[in-house]
Amino acid sequence: MLKPKNMKNFYKNILYPFYHAAGAVAYIVILTLTLSSEDFFGNFGVSVPDFLMMAFILMILVLSTAMMGILFFLKPILLYLDNKKKEGLWFLGMTVAWFVLIGAMMFLMVALLSR
Repeated sequence: MLKPKNMKNFYKNILYPFYHAAGAVAYIVILTLTLSSEDFFGNFGVSVPDFLMMAFILMILVLSTAMMGILFFLKPILLYLDNKKKEGLWFLGMTVAWFVLIGAMMFLMVALLSR
């Protein structure tokens, strides 16, 4: 098996952005599965008022925005502020690229399995 000359750079430049993108996908999948289950609010025997449901949805929106901000932008901003501008932009680009690739693979799996 071929190994890059410097494995530390391989992990830093390729795998760490993958971990961030995979974390974002995992968060989205877990949140979607949780919220799409029929038992989430319906079968507790308690009806949830509309204003509480709206507040809950807005709280999830704020939490999701914070999570995606951390996963996508925290490390690139820290690198940028450490005067490693090229590495910060590279990290952000690779994270977005991995996220798009994982999303495309998920879309293809669903398309192929739904035939």
